[in-house]
Amino acid sequence: MNFIVNVFVIFFLKLVNSGTIYSHVYRLHDLFIAEENIIKTFQNIEENEQVSKYLKSCQSCIDEEEYHKTNTKLNHKEIVMEKLVGNPIHVYSMLFRFTLKLPKVLNTISKDDIEKIKIILEDTQLPDEGDLEGAAYSLARIVYYNVLERVQYVYRLDPLHLASGVIIDTYTHAKLDAEQLFDIAKRRASGVLISPVRKDGLPDYSVAIEFAEAAQIILKFNGNRYKDNKEFNKQIVDDFIIKTKIAHDKHWTVLQPARSSEAFFSYPVNNEADNTQRRVAKALHKNGERDENEDFNSLCRGEKISVGVDHQAN
Repeated sequence: MNFIVNVFVIFFLKLVNSGTIYSHVYRLHDLFIAEENIIKTFQNIEENEQVSKYLKSCQSCIDEEEYHKTNTKLNHKEIVMEKLVGNPIHVYSMLFRFTLKLPKVLNTISKDDIEKIKIILEDTQLPDEGDLEGAAYSLARIVYYNVLERVQYVYRLDPLHLASGVIIDTYTHAKLDAEQLFDIAKRRASGVLISPVRKDGLPDYSVAIEFAEAAQIILKFNGNRYKDNKEFNKQIVDDFIIKTKIAHDKHWTVLQPARSSEAFFSYPVNNEADNTQRRVAKALHKNGERDENEDFNSLCRGEKISVGVDHQAN
């Protein structure tokens, strides 16, 4: 079992209010197998835009399997368990498709094809909204072994890197699109699930802003894909970021936290339009001001830190 699998499984054991499926590796395995068969059925359906979109959203999962089938000695079950179930990006994406996309596709296909899908799924427990909520939570808060600390925070992984399938130094074929990044942002801002060690009870404002800004960046390049989507488009993302930054600063002003966390950045974000992570990083070192916690996290990420007079070695 590789590193990502270890992190993922151990994290599941620590979740509170976990769903009924997303925290069970064998049920996730069954869902990936079921989706493989759904894909085969959909590939025989012609001239259906919703089916084509669904198949396109499965491509990263297909690519992952094909790569390891060709380049490793893993058998099919091992590939599914280690490379799909063991990858939180693939898990979230699959649950996103089952929960939000598949029902819409089923409304556009023939009764005969629906019957085929029913047969595929008849012995499979299907995920619900709670499973998707938990998967989004785990993706934003991957536990590093038994230390309750967010990888995306400690290593300062850009959500855009996660969207490209990169987890720390592990490169995978998994992908997140702008809509999925924004879905995670909304769920982190909702406050439905928060870390059990957090005492403030607040939503993960800083995480939500980071993921929403990643979605915003992607939309700048392929926003036309969503121009007719009334549930997700650039204006909706822009409005969400403004609203979440205002909420962040309102609570930051009252609590004035000593360090950054899932809920807060190190400084108020003041609703500035530029990328929040870059702006905060710049503010930390303005006029020689330093934050030792941020230096520690930078070192954890393998980054160089600028050394001032007080930090130089003798």
